[in-house]
Amino acid sequence: MPSITRLTGNDFQSCVNALAALLLDAIDDDASLGFLAPVDQDTATRWWHSRRDAVDCGDLMVWAARGPDDAITGTVSLALERKANGRHRAEITKLIVHRAARGNGLARALLATAEHAAAGAAITLLLLDTQTASPAEGLYNNTGWTRYGIVPQYAADPDGILRNGSFYYKNLAERSPVPFGTVVATVPSYDGHPYRVEESPREGVTTAEGTLALAVHLPAVAGTGESDA
Repeated sequence: MPSITRLTGNDFQSCVNALAALLLDAIDDDASLGFLAPVDQDTATRWWHSRRDAVDCGDLMVWAARGPDDAITGTVSLALERKANGRHRAEITKLIVHRAARGNGLARALLATAEHAAAGAAITLLLLDTQTASPAEGLYNNTGWTRYGIVPQYAADPDGILRNGSFYYKNLAERSPVPFGTVVATVPSYDGHPYRVEESPREGVTTAEGTLALAVHLPAVAGTGESDA
């Protein structure tokens, strides 16, 4: 069965090459993810390797979606804020779905996974940014996010062309609390099978046998769901 699983420690390390390939696929599709073309596998791999310390200390949570052949088809990250006056907030980053797996709600499932984990970690405010008028905006506009501003020529796309950036927030404190481990959504995978979402137990978070069942029976939104202008 396809799955969405949080990557920690050695699991993250073993997935770095696959995550790099996923990043390259998105960049090749003109996604604005902080890189200028051309980007090779070594560069993308080194970037993911540079995230290892943050993953190990818990400042960065990374999830990977796998298809029935166990290949990684999507990812999302949640970056926690460690400043004393900002520990109530976190940022959604690197929400990526492979081109072959798009159109079936996987971006929604990944986003919902990160949001639910944030709520379980007592995060009340989430932030993200994306390229203005990108397909990802459709996802955020339809999943309860609020765009609070557009910055002209905020970041360059992979071809080096400056694009506007859209900034979003989501106030989790306004949502009714949902016990961690509750089935809050269901989405089909690209081959019609539902995704199973697994979460490793963490200090201060009670899970149902270490498993977070997640999903949303919502119509698929066209586009990639990438965030990070």
